[in-house]
Amino acid sequence: MFKLLENEADWQELRESVPILIVFKHSNICPISIAAKERLVSVDYLLPDIYELVVQDNEDLSGLIANELGIKHETPQVLVIQNGESVYDRSYEEIKGDNLVDFVRNLQKESK
Repeated sequence: MFKLLENEADWQELRESVPILIVFKHSNICPISIAAKERLVSVDYLLPDIYELVVQDNEDLSGLIANELGIKHETPQVLVIQNGESVYDRSYEEIKGDNLVDFVRNLQKESK
């Protein structure tokens, strides 16, 4: 299920409390972003919640996330954060639902 990520306080709380946090940063007018979201929507029922950040609505938060995680800002971009650190970072056509599902399932197995 997709949930909106809209402010820094929510980001900090999620980063500290969610064991495997998935963040999808995108533009809601870019065809590449729309296609990437469709690929994630097709598998979202197999994943924990996906926190969606619409970049043009919140560029500052998108930049903050990139800075805090030490990653390059991209749009669209899907991140998996574990223990507050980025462990998966894909952008553009690299965003594939099946690959994300496999990665998250492996993390879940390792965490048990």
